[in-house]
Amino acid sequence: MYPRNNRLKEQLAQGKPIHGMFIQTGSEELLEIAGLVGYDFVVIDCEHGSIDLACAIRLIRAAEAVQVTPLVRVPNHDATFIGKVIEGGAMGVYVPDVSTAEQMRAIVAAVKYKEGDNGGGRGACPGIRAAGHQSDDWGRFFRWSNANTLVVPLIETVEGIANFDEILQVPGIDWVGIGTFDLSHALGYEGSRDRPELDRIYEDVTGKLRRAGITFSRYPMPLKQPFDPGDPTQSPEYFRKDKEKWMKLGARVFMMGSDRGLCKQAFYQRLAPMLD
Repeated sequence: MYPRNNRLKEQLAQGKPIHGMFIQTGSEELLEIAGLVGYDFVVIDCEHGSIDLACAIRLIRAAEAVQVTPLVRVPNHDATFIGKVIEGGAMGVYVPDVSTAEQMRAIVAAVKYKEGDNGGGRGACPGIRAAGHQSDDWGRFFRWSNANTLVVPLIETVEGIANFDEILQVPGIDWVGIGTFDLSHALGYEGSRDRPELDRIYEDVTGKLRRAGITFSRYPMPLKQPFDPGDPTQSPEYFRKDKEKWMKLGARVFMMGSDRGLCKQAFYQRLAPMLD
């Protein structure tokens, strides 16, 4: 909660990589573990997770307790919900299905308070949790909030790819998520990411991001299930080389999975040696 600097912004400004994970189960304890083992941030998933607004605020408190930066993936573009999670202490939002520049401008307006010509239009109220429940100076708070809240659009529709150039021209984007799984479905590939067309799209949009000076999030190669420790594509060295490759291509944000997926993998690896 205010006042503190958003360490993610600082790390990105220095060109450093940051590592995060999605929290989908609504478990404060799993979130605490993520912070304690060293994740830089968590994305509290109100789109695909079992999480409502009240649960999201509890998870934000848990993140603050272990000093991991809390972001929220909102379920849609609703400006009221976006405002509520930021007022509750979220340090930024992941916004799904951004397909036009008009949508992008509306999202920035929902996140930022009006300050000069920054495009902000968020409703102002001093009696919110993020502002210390009306205990802090409003002028200092809203300027701090504008400087420290992150805006991350998820580009995951065919329309979003078609309008990508225009979306990138909207001021206020901190990084971009590219939803290849959603794109695969939209293109009729049923979630398969091993398609030349998807590779071409990814190469095109990441090139545009590099030229625009905007970084993007990258999902490392997924852990296979069942896990095979002898598979070289599942080794720590392979993951390190994959990260180095994508950093050279402009990625600075690495999403390491979700609490659901990582727990499932850990549960299986513990049980597998005991099975015939």
